Amino acid sequence: MDEQAKWSDAKAPLPRAMKGFDNIRRYRDPSSGNVIAKLLPGDFYVTKEDEVLDTVLGSCVSACIRNPKTGVGGMNHFMLPHPRGESGDSWNAVTGTATRYGSASMEQLINKILVTGGLRSDLEVKIFGGARVLAAITDVGEHNLIFVRAFLKQ
Repeated sequence: MDEQAKWSDAKAPLPRAMKGFDNIRRYRDPSSGNVIAKLLPGDFYVTKEDEVLDTVLGSCVSACIRNPKTGVGGMNHFMLPHPRGESGDSWNAVTGTATRYGSASMEQLINKILVTGGLRSDLEVKIFGGARVLAAITDVGEHNLIFVRAFLKQ
């Protein structure tokens, strides 16, 4: 692709985000023309479009899930497996379904993909992140990985 074509692609309008994802920062990369959706901690995003989903991880985890038959896919970015004391109602009443927790984020991501045309049996999943960022504290990344692997097995 020549430079003029890249420049015109970079100026093309973005495809409309699916309903409910207007809060996700999206832009067109000027060098490639790709549409990029930038996820922050606590975000999840689902699309039918040909987009690059981007985030930065340490101990956080992102699950990238797609249905290759329908072209629906998405990604989340969660910080912790579940709220402390998840079995107790008082903490859940305060946090609700905050997607910064894997327990809520994974449910919401998968449900949105299924509602948009994915079949559970067709889903492909890749997980990223889970690093041990600080050796002096609990290995949050390992707890995130243990959680997401167990969740996906269910």
